[in-house]
Amino acid sequence: MAFEDTERTEAPTPKRRREARERGQVARSAELNSALLLLGACGALAVGGALMGQTLLGALRAGLQLGGTADLTREAIRVRVVGAAWAAAKAIGPVALTGAVVGVLANVLQVGFLIAPQAIGAHWERINPMRGLSNILSLRGAVEALKAILKIAILGTVAYRTLQPEWARFPSLAEMDPLDLVWWQLGLGLRLAFRVVLVYSLLALADYVYQRWQHERSLRMSRNEVREEGKQQEGDPQIRARVRSLRQERRMRRMMQDVPSASVVVVNPTHIAVAIRYDQGTMRAPRVIAKGQRLLAERIVRLARTAGVPVVQDIPLARTLYKLVDVGGEIPVALYKAVANVLAYVYARAARRGAA
Repeated sequence: MAFEDTERTEAPTPKRRREARERGQVARSAELNSALLLLGACGALAVGGALMGQTLLGALRAGLQLGGTADLTREAIRVRVVGAAWAAAKAIGPVALTGAVVGVLANVLQVGFLIAPQAIGAHWERINPMRGLSNILSLRGAVEALKAILKIAILGTVAYRTLQPEWARFPSLAEMDPLDLVWWQLGLGLRLAFRVVLVYSLLALADYVYQRWQHERSLRMSRNEVREEGKQQEGDPQIRARVRSLRQERRMRRMMQDVPSASVVVVNPTHIAVAIRYDQGTMRAPRVIAKGQRLLAERIVRLARTAGVPVVQDIPLARTLYKLVDVGGEIPVALYKAVANVLAYVYARAARRGAA
């Protein structure tokens, strides 16, 4: 039984998921982020690579054409440095911007919009050498090492198979026109990059599935933890029972205090007692201010007689009022006539006593 209580076999509760998310513990694959970032960069290079090359080539030509006639004053140097930097920014900017946007979107797609202050704070245990060594030597560390070896092997194979057909051309590259050589290198580089990144993306997707499985596994709870969380949210059963008992005692005490202000108590004759109060000036309809069975009914009758409240026996009415009307509730319309007859009898008897 103790083993079952400590074994994590239960699905995580919403509260546990929420607390883990607040601590920054979410299912996230760094490999998927890197894959999407590389894929976006390759796409940007494929679309704007020609423009990027022309921009950089133009800046290089402008620099080479200066020759020995360049003006080397401070202002001229500043202008040329700024111009070169601006040309580099125009060439590299679209790729960098695409990478930044894709990086943000990759995180949002995985975990949504999340700011976890608890994860940002300083955690000195993270730089504990012993803890780092234990993480490396753990089962998770072994799995991560195996994933890295497998990733390198697969990506290396893809790169080898992509470059192998081009090896025969390498000796003739020395005789190729420089501009043609650049375009050949660019084409081969993009082809290699897209193939490697595509395979890497598939590996990253598999890693994301694994990270989600690992995250769900880490959040699983034992039966004892589920019970303890239930107690924290709903309160201990014994405490809740005690609270209910105290509330019932308060309601009973308040109900007994209202009995002396009743207009009449309808009984059946000792099993049921219902105290009714009616004030024509302030009430829309008569109200039940107290009711009870057996010992409680006897107590209501005793308090009513001590306070001089009339006690009238009406078995059908007492049973119906006890069953249909809660304490503090108004008499239903269907019982108006029966209650009015009882009140009329009480008022008439009070009038006769006053006349006598």
